[in-house]
Amino acid sequence: MPDYNGWRYEARVESENDLILWYSVAFCRSRGGGWYDEVRHDSHDRVKGRRGMAPHFHMKMRSALKEDGRRAIQEIKDLIASHLPGIAEVIEQ
Repeated sequence: MPDYNGWRYEARVESENDLILWYSVAFCRSRGGGWYDEVRHDSHDRVKGRRGMAPHFHMKMRSALKEDGRRAIQEIKDLIASHLPGIAEVIEQ
């Protein structure tokens, strides 16, 4: 699996006659203790064994346990306000 700045990544693409049928691009890095961070972009979701078009961006990052729900909500609001516009620019193109 190739490496990019400590992230391993894999791209799976199925095509037919140069037409992409589906794809999954996944980046992940180990964070110790069995946990890993993951950033992924998939073209389809699998529901009841069938693949359906559902392009989506998925990000899972290790975080400390939040003892206060209000603080956790505020931290997510801050992430949305400060980082989501830049991410949206990339994923909406």
